[in-house]
Order: sequence, then structure tokens, then C-alpha cells
Amino acid sequence: MTAIKAKIVGDVRGERLRSVGIVVALSCGIAAFFTVLYSYAVLTRAMEQGYLRSMPPSALISVDHLDEDTVARVKGRPGVATAEARRTLSGLISNEPTRWNNLVLFARSDLQRSQTGVLDLEQGSWPLRGEVAIERDAMAVGGLAIGDNVIVRTADGAEQILRVSGTVHDVGEAQARMENLVYGYVSAETLGSFDAAFDTLVLRVAQNPGDAEHIRQVAEECAAMMEAEGSSVDGILVPPPLTHPHAQIMALLLGSIAVFGAMVLGLAGTIVFNVLSALMQAQRRQIAVMKALGGTRRQISGIYLMQAVTFGVLGAFVGLGPGLLGGHTLSQWMAGFLNFDIHDPSTPAWVFGLVVAVGVGVPVVAALLPVRAGTRVSVREALYPPRVNTSVGTSWLDRLLAKLPGNRFTALAVRNLTRQRTRVVLTTSLITLSGIAMLSALNLRSSMIDSLDRRFDLIGYDLSVELAEGTPSEVAEQAVAATDVVVGVEGWLTTSGSIAGEKITLVGLPAGAQLISFASPTEGEVVLSTELHSALGEPARGDVVQLQLEGGTQVFRVAGTSFEPFALPTAYVPLSTFDDPRVNGLRVTLTDMSAGAVQQARSQIDDALDGVGVRALHARTKTETRFVYDQHMVMIYVFLLAVSGIIGAIGVLGLVTTTSLGVSERRRELGVLRAIGATPRRVLALVVLEGALIGLSGWCVAVLLASSVSKVVGDALLSTMFGSVAGMPVDVDEAGVVIWLVVVLLASALASLAPAVAASKSSIREALQYE
Repeated sequence: MTAIKAKIVGDVRGERLRSVGIVVALSCGIAAFFTVLYSYAVLTRAMEQGYLRSMPPSALISVDHLDEDTVARVKGRPGVATAEARRTLSGLISNEPTRWNNLVLFARSDLQRSQTGVLDLEQGSWPLRGEVAIERDAMAVGGLAIGDNVIVRTADGAEQILRVSGTVHDVGEAQARMENLVYGYVSAETLGSFDAAFDTLVLRVAQNPGDAEHIRQVAEECAAMMEAEGSSVDGILVPPPLTHPHAQIMALLLGSIAVFGAMVLGLAGTIVFNVLSALMQAQRRQIAVMKALGGTRRQISGIYLMQAVTFGVLGAFVGLGPGLLGGHTLSQWMAGFLNFDIHDPSTPAWVFGLVVAVGVGVPVVAALLPVRAGTRVSVREALYPPRVNTSVGTSWLDRLLAKLPGNRFTALAVRNLTRQRTRVVLTTSLITLSGIAMLSALNLRSSMIDSLDRRFDLIGYDLSVELAEGTPSEVAEQAVAATDVVVGVEGWLTTSGSIAGEKITLVGLPAGAQLISFASPTEGEVVLSTELHSALGEPARGDVVQLQLEGGTQVFRVAGTSFEPFALPTAYVPLSTFDDPRVNGLRVTLTDMSAGAVQQARSQIDDALDGVGVRALHARTKTETRFVYDQHMVMIYVFLLAVSGIIGAIGVLGLVTTTSLGVSERRRELGVLRAIGATPRRVLALVVLEGALIGLSGWCVAVLLASSVSKVVGDALLSTMFGSVAGMPVDVDEAGVVIWLVVVLLASALASLAPAVAASKSSIREALQYE
């Protein structure tokens, strides 16, 4: 072993505890970084192999009617690769008389040989006439099994009894469990039994499938041809080309984890900086001797930078395993969320190379400044005994501490913290950053949960029932109110409108509506949801806004706002505003909200409506609606908790490492305190108090800044996931603040305790001789 290698190994062995702390911190950052890169590489590849292999549709054209000849002519047009006829129906499905689940039923002209949005048959067989295939993830939602006979109810035609023929995988649809829906797939013959026909033409372009403008041009040409042949085109939809519907959420999560990994690596780099700064200070005389023996500054710097490289290599070695496991777990979880499979989990070579490069580069960069400062000192300065500080008691801080009431024990602890200002600032910053990350994560989680709690507490009804078609409110309300399970019922009209050119949801409320959290708008008034209120620049009560309804533009006065976080822009107006005020939904309060009572109530409401010729479609309780929101938020909750825990642990590790440095460097000082009469217990308490003051300072700054950081991050989350402009109402997680305070104080005490105990137990002679 060469002398250089021997010195590196000796330094690492001599400071085992600190070296282990550095390696652990670096390995955590490398594991997080590897998790992100692995997930990104595997998920993007899986999307290409899964979603793109399904041949996603380029455009959807809605028409009043569609026949096979029209589809064949569109297929033959230039620029069109293929075209198919489809229909989507909403309804209910049940395999028990008292259990109904919301259903989305997809009909295709040829399920088995479809050339766009290709389905994979997983079990059973393709559905024939009188059969239905169920999306694999929806089987659990409906409690279904292959071979079951199910009742299907839609808006068109009578109820049908269909046999579940098998399960399919539709990579283009969101996870059924998250939406709390059953996805069903039927043939053209089965669609006809519901007295329904195809009304959507789905096409895939032959060239430039990623060019949205080209796709729209081709779709408009096809629509013009169909209109020329007598069809009425209702609209053209061009989804983001070759992009999974939830790709934006995946990018958001991976980007957040990348930021998190970078933050952990940065915190680990701070620990490296502190340790090497202390090491360079402690080895001033060794550096002077090496210079006196002919060592150049470049050679000496190389020794210490090699130590940083060693830490990086060890951190990468330790972190690659957990990172690979974390990446595999995260990618499988996100693939399940996005409803596609990962067939090739292998890690690309570039991921390993980049992780190792970053893992080694971070400690080296962190070491550059302390190594540069430590090796520039001259031999004379390094060997000459340090000057005694004769200015103690003359600084403004010393004078302030001298005036404080009480004993001088606390003042001494505070004064000691000002001697190594750079290190104390870095250590405090480490605790501050960890605290900001942890408290912000906990604040966001608490804010999301509290916002949803508040929103659903304000909802005044228990059950929302969607009707198959517009119905006079008196007919539907009287029929439902006559049942013995209903306390109150109101008929609402939900449709679409626009404001300032942007599409919104428009809700017509009956006069004097009670099942709402705001005063019912009167003639000429509108109540805006929080999202729409923000989008319009937060107009004041009494201000005028223009809404575009089916009958034209109308002017309304703003009467108030409705608290609706994480929801689409919505405007509430009187039901009398509409020319045809038929309601298409009922809001119902029930006598009993237990599971069995709710199923019974649904059955009675369905029977009551059937008795007056009204068909009920989707029905969802407030609890079920909340479940859907929670399923969309759960990935964020889990991620935030994981981030807060890991970053908090890194902060504590940094505190332990850097605090122990200060204690070890001051063993001679502690010996002097012992020599002038301080007891071992007194010395121990002094050191623990100093560590606690550092932790407390970082905690205070983190508490002050966490709310602002939470607001910025929360607004970014809402904007990315929901397109929201209203922003996140941030609540402070008081329990999290207290928990982090306890963690910081305990960690500070424990960080100081071990070296302080060792110093207090050593004899005065040993302490005074310590170098």
C-alpha cells in the first residue's frame, strides 16, 4: 500500500463514525437519484411498448349517426391509416339485486380486430351477442367473475342481462379502482339490443402521428366529407398525440422525486463539507509537515479529494441496491396507477453510469472549498501555535450576553456557537432545509386532507343521482320524496357553458335550494366555484359577469362563491335561467347512511323513478365521491410522507455528524472547564445544550419558511394535476411542527451525548494533552 493510500485509509478508520455518517447520507441521496432514473427509464420504455403498441387514436369525431359505408369511405381517404365506429354509454351494472355499480360501456364495431386503441384479451373469450367483457381492474370494483350474469341498465333501451365472457386490458383508460367505475366492452350486435347506434368515429392518421395540427387537419377534412354526405358533426376531439392520459401526472411525480433526490444529495454534500472542513483544520500540522517534506499543494489536495472520491464510491456501492429496489417498486406502482404493464424491467447502462458519476461528483464538489482553504496555509502558519483570542468579552454579542439575567451557563453555550460560525451556519442550514422539506410535506398533506374534509362537510346531500334524460323536477322529486328512506330531494340541471371563451360546468339550482353550502342564487345572480372565481380575477360580490348558455349570452351579478378545491370551474345559477328547466340529476338526503341502508335506498329510488317513467343512471354517495378523490391523492400523500421521513432522517444524520465534530475538537477546552471546577455532569449538560440550541435555531427558521414553501409547491401541484389557478389553501400541521421540534431536540442531545460523555469521563490530564 502506498503512503497516500495508507493515509486515506488511516483517516477513514480514525473517524469511523463520521465516515459512516457520510456514506449513509450519500447512499440515501444516490438511492433516491437511482430510483428516479430507473423509474423514468423503465416507465417511458414501458409506455412506448404498452400504450403506443395499443395504437392510440389520433382523433375522435362525434356525429349524429354512423354506418359501415361512411366508416369505409373515411378509411379510404388520404392521410387516414384506419377508422372505426364506436359508442360510449353510461349506466349501471349489477350481479345482485341490491348492488349496483356505475358503468361505462364501450361498444366497438370489431373488438377483437380493432386497429386503434387495441384491447388485450387477458382471460376468457371475446364477447359475442349478449355478452360483455370487463376491464381487468374493474372486476374487483363490481365484485364480478367470468361467467356471471349481470344486469346492465343504460339510458337507451330496456335493461339487459349479459354474461361476463372474459377480462380485457385497456391501457388507454385510468385505473378502474381509482375512478370507482366498471368498464365494460360489448359488440355491435349487443349495442343494437340497447336501441343504440354508433355515434363516434375514431381514426388514426397515417403520417405524422405526433403532430396535433396535422391530425386536426385530417380530422376536419373527414368531418367535412361526412357533413357533405348528410351527417351532422357535433365535435372533433384531438387528444395529446401519443401521450398517455396520465403522463403529466407521472412526469410530475418523477420530477418531484428528482428534486427530492437532488435535495438529499445536497444535504449529503453539506455533511461532506463540514467533515472535511473539520478534518483540514485538525490536520493543519500534518499538511505543514507534508509541505515541509516537499509535497506540493496539488499533491496534498489530491489526497483529500481522493477521500471524497472514496466516500462517493462507498455511497454509490451502498445506495445502488436500495435504489434499484426503490425504482422497481415505484415503477411497478406507477405502472399500475397508469394501467399499463412493465414487460422489460432491465436497467439501461446509462442509468448506472450517471448515478455513479453524480454520486462520486457530489462529495468531490463539496470538498473543493475546504480542501482549497486548508491547503493554501503556509508551513509557518500551520506549525506556529494559534494565537490566544484576547477580544473575548468585547464583541456586541458578548456584551449582550453579559447583560442577560440568570446564570452564565446558557451564555457560555451561546458564545461557544459563535466561534465556528461557518460550521454552525451550515449545520443550522442543514436542519433548516430538512425541517422545511418535512414540514412543507406534512403541511401539504394536511392541507389536502383538510380541504377535502371541508368541501365534503359543506355538501348538504348524501346521494347524487344522474337521470337518463331531462325530466320535470316536480315529477322526479315527488316520486323520490314518497319513499320512506328519503329526508329531502332537489332536482338540479347540470350542463356546460362558457365564460370568456373557456368551457365551464353550469348548474341550475331550484329556487330556495337547501342542499348547498351557500345562499341560493336568485334571478340574475350567479355563485362561482373557487376555481372559477380565481380564474376570473376574483370579482367582488355584485360585480357583473357574462355567461354563455345554449340560448345565448346572459349577464349575471356575482352573489358569492362555493368552496370547491380540486374541482372543475363551476357556475351556479337559478334553474329558471334555462328555457327548458328540466332536471337531469337529483340530490337526495337519506334517513340512514349505513352500507345496507344505502343499497336499499338506491333500489327504492330506482323503483320510484321507474314508476313515473324516469330512468336513473349513475348514483354515487358522498362517501364514494370522496373515495375517488382520495384515490387520486393517495400517491401524493404517500410520496410526501416518504419525502418528509427520509429528508428528516438526513437532517438528523447531518446534525449528529457535525455536532460530534465540534465536541471532539473541544476536548482540551472541556479539560480546562474540568480543571477550574466544572463537574462531569456540568460539562455534559453544556455540550448537550449547545447541540440543542443549534437544532432549535434550525427548527425556528424552518417553521417560519415552511408555510411559504408549502404554498408554492401546493400551487404547482394543483396547476399541474388539475390545471387549477385558485391555488392551495395551506394549513399548518401543528402536530408536525411539534413532532419535528421533539425530533430535532432529541437528535441534538443524542448527537452531543456520546462524545460529551467520552470527554467528561476522560481525565483532566488526557483532555489537556488532546491534539
